[in-house]
Amino acid sequence: MFVATAHDGSEQLYPIAFGYVDSENNLSWEWVLDCLKGGLDHIDDLVFISDRHAIIEAGIFQCNPYDMLL
Repeated sequence: MFVATAHDGSEQLYPIAFGYVDSENNLSWEWVLDCLKGGLDHIDDLVFISDRHAIIEAGIFQCNPYDMLL
């Protein structure tokens, strides 16, 4: 299960998306990130925070090749 959350103005977490996949692999991460990009593409200062796992980095680069992952 993948879950995407955000902070609101009061610094409270709220879910913006979730999805179920068969396994955590490159293809599933690309699918999740592509879905997020489709819904959040209008946000210029979008930031992904992760544990920098190689699969996540590859998915972010595949969906957003010009973004930087810190």
